[in-house]
Amino acid sequence: MPLFLSLFLVLLAFFILLNAISSPEVGRRTRVVDSVHTAFPLGFGVSGEDGLVDASSGETISAVLKGRLSGLFRRYIPVVEIHYDAGGNPMFVSMPWGEVYRGNEPRPKRKVLALLRELAPILAAPGEGLRLETTFVLQVGGRLDAAAGGARVGQLAQLAETVIALGALKSDISIGLEPGEEGVLRIIFHRRSAPGAVTRG
Repeated sequence: MPLFLSLFLVLLAFFILLNAISSPEVGRRTRVVDSVHTAFPLGFGVSGEDGLVDASSGETISAVLKGRLSGLFRRYIPVVEIHYDAGGNPMFVSMPWGEVYRGNEPRPKRKVLALLRELAPILAAPGEGLRLETTFVLQVGGRLDAAAGGARVGQLAQLAETVIALGALKSDISIGLEPGEEGVLRIIFHRRSAPGAVTRG
C-alpha cells in the first residue's frame, strides 16, 4: 500500500509539473470544443477566450431568423427536415442528397441554385453583431471508394463555393463527411456573436 501511494503521488506530481510548464493554445482548444459541440450538440458551449465549457453559450438563433431559414428551405425542398438543439443553437436542416444533385453532375439542381441565391444574403448579413457559421455535411453509411468519395467531396465543395460566390463569408462556410444514414445532407447553422462586426446588406 505505501508503494502504491508513493507511485500515485509521483505520477500526480509529474502531471502537475506538465500542467505548470505548458502553455495552452486558446484558439486551438476553442476550435476543438466547438468541433465536439457541433458533432454532439448537447447544449454546451465555449465560455469566452479561456476555452472553458459552460452549460450554455448564451447564444440562440432568433425565432425570426429560424422562420426565414425554415421557410426558405421548405419552399424549395418539400421533404426537408428541420431540428434545433435544445438550447436553440445550432439549427439542423436535413435532406436527401438526391434532392441536391443528380447523380455525379458537377452542378447542383436548379432549385438548389435558386435556394442558395436566397440563402447567401441571409448568411452574409444575419443580423447586427451576428455571424452564422454554416457547415454542409454529407452522411455516408459505409466506406466510400476513392472515386465515389472524391466525387461527393467535389460536389460538397461546389455547394460551398457557390454560396460564397453569391455573397456568404468564406470564413463562415465549411464542409465535411460524417457517418450516418447513407445519402443525407445536413446543413448546420451555428450562431456566433461578432461584436462590432459590420453587416452587409
